[in-house]
Amino acid sequence: MREILLYETTSGNNPVANYIDGLDAKTNAKVARALDLLEEYGVAIGPPHVKPLPGTDRLWELRVPFGGQAYCLLFFPDGQKIVLLHGFTKKSQKLPGKELQTAISRMKEYLRRR
Repeated sequence: MREILLYETTSGNNPVANYIDGLDAKTNAKVARALDLLEEYGVAIGPPHVKPLPGTDRLWELRVPFGGQAYCLLFFPDGQKIVLLHGFTKKSQKLPGKELQTAISRMKEYLRRR
């Protein structure tokens, strides 16, 4: 069993929790179930739920398809912890560069502070 950590900014904001909390109840429940699976199995869940992001050292994407949308959480494994860095709603198959950059900068910040 892994521990899921939500990235927190230096000022104490928790953008991933804010994203999840902003989802409607049914979507929130689907995301919570996916996080339960991630906590239990880690990246071993594999596709289509979890996949590594090419061109990054350690970043992974958790996709939660629901209601014609894809709810995505970008994360990286850190020992027995899984650090959720960024959450967003994906409109297409392609990962927007802006979303990837947000996750990369948060990962660097997290690792610097650790």
